[in-house]
Amino acid sequence: MASDKPANRPESVQSPRRQFLQVAGLTGVAAMAGCIGNDGSGGNGDGNGGGNGDTGDDGNGSGEEEPVDSAFTVSINTVPTDIQYNVYNATGEASAEVEAVVFDPLVKNDRVNDEWIPVIVDDWEIDGDTLDLELSEEHTWHNGDPVTADDLATQFRIDLELGQPTADFLSSVEVTGDHSLRATLESDTINTDLLFLTVLDRRLTVKADMYGEYLEAIQDAEGDEERESAQSELLEWAIEEPVGNGPFKFDDADSNRVLAVKHEDHPDADGINFPEYEFRFTSGNQERWQGLLNDVTDGEGQLGITEEVLAQMPDHVELIRPPEADGVSLVFQHEDTVFSDPRVRKAVTYVLEGEVLSGDSTLNYQFQELAMNTGMMPTQAENYLTEELRSSLTNYNVDQEEAESRATELLQEAGFSNEGGTWMTPEGDTFNLPLKTIGAWWSIQAQSITAQLQEFGIEAEFVSQDLGTFYGDLGDGNYVMAIDGFSGQHPVQTFSTVFDSSESGMGVPEEIEVPMPVGDASGSAETVNVRDLIDQVRNTRDEEEVRGLVEELSWIYNQSLPRVPHLIGTGMTFMTNDDWEYPAADEPSMQIFYPPYWLLRTGELQAKTS
Repeated sequence: MASDKPANRPESVQSPRRQFLQVAGLTGVAAMAGCIGNDGSGGNGDGNGGGNGDTGDDGNGSGEEEPVDSAFTVSINTVPTDIQYNVYNATGEASAEVEAVVFDPLVKNDRVNDEWIPVIVDDWEIDGDTLDLELSEEHTWHNGDPVTADDLATQFRIDLELGQPTADFLSSVEVTGDHSLRATLESDTINTDLLFLTVLDRRLTVKADMYGEYLEAIQDAEGDEERESAQSELLEWAIEEPVGNGPFKFDDADSNRVLAVKHEDHPDADGINFPEYEFRFTSGNQERWQGLLNDVTDGEGQLGITEEVLAQMPDHVELIRPPEADGVSLVFQHEDTVFSDPRVRKAVTYVLEGEVLSGDSTLNYQFQELAMNTGMMPTQAENYLTEELRSSLTNYNVDQEEAESRATELLQEAGFSNEGGTWMTPEGDTFNLPLKTIGAWWSIQAQSITAQLQEFGIEAEFVSQDLGTFYGDLGDGNYVMAIDGFSGQHPVQTFSTVFDSSESGMGVPEEIEVPMPVGDASGSAETVNVRDLIDQVRNTRDEEEVRGLVEELSWIYNQSLPRVPHLIGTGMTFMTNDDWEYPAADEPSMQIFYPPYWLLRTGELQAKTS
């Protein structure tokens, strides 16, 4: 069978494995934004103050020498007893850190070496409009049942029934053996990079005999009402004790911690020489900093930190800097609010200069003008957009005098008026903008933004919410303006969360009017169907065609400004080398998100022994 693997990927990757991912696209970016770690990487080296040396035992914790620390401890910012493990339940509390250890991914993208690492999916082949997957026969669920193709097929089928991003790439799934399945692709020209990033770069969280009845109820439903009821049953189902398939299994949870114990039947268990993994609840970044400063925690997958706090860290706390991972954006609700008018979106953006949007940003989140103007990660903009196009984009980060002048002009064009220093809507009401966000994550940025808007004469108000309430409101479109995270390893993933996703609740219309041709802000206005453009990218493997479409999407974004990505985060992973051994921080394998979780799959996170 002819293979059509993603460009620059090996035909067959038979690695000692393994890697991890969060389920991007199911809960927006709830597990991103530098506040919740997702996973990590492996590597081999000895430059961390001890390296991955010989522990003196057989590597599985059964030797005579005992680990100095029996549990690797990280922090979580969700109350342990509130966590539920049904990933389709978007309103329940979740913890990407716990999921990163309890569930294994299908495959993982090694960005440094530009290749895919097999984990649960051992091998794959694409031929025309079919994707054949072979699953590992070594994986078991934590109750002892084997991981089978029925489990993955059930997960894919639920995705299709719920209209998850998987549905943009797969049309059907067929189990062809105990550990093999065949998926029919939406077309024989599906973009294979996007296919892997969307469909396979995620965890296997669905066990067929647990989720099967919910899937059957949806499939057997007669009529819209019955179908919606069946879907709601699944979406509201909360799993308090997960049955996972990762290297550690859920053991217990109380108000302070989640405890996981080693899954002895995991294929990588022999490389783990400590018995427990602990997740301690913290209420925010400052408490997480204290955890490292006071030796309460052993690592953090992703943690924002200030220069002052970093300087206080003990010598045995080591900083690892993976590449840019995610970002923070100002999100506008487009449906039935003042932000349905692009002039209002642009006016508000002009008011908020870079330093205002940054707030008192931590070292891992910094203002990026290129992201603000292009809608995507800076490295993506540099790789996909010509210098000529980048120079033709409207720059919304200008000096204060010019910014306020442009904002005033745009608001007046939109029918707003300024009465005694206070802006009024076209209907004569006070221009009030409630700004919602997760208080534990982005309160500093929210306070900075609302203060600047108030100074300009807009009655802005910061509304602090917990994670579950915020993402419930975001998904329902119950907001006017919000601060949320975003990510995407491919530009179209980033654009899809704006132009082609109901999950954000942004209400962006399918057709947008912008000046054309691309790069000419004074050109004639044309109506463009952005979702058609995204579909075109998904359905081509021609790199030049993809580049042209990305340029057009970025131009449309720049001229319509549906949201404002302003902070871009580089990974800041912390690990401690007083009781632990792992590869050197500059090893390529340490650049995969995130070492405290991924190294479990490679045997390269070792407890020192006594």
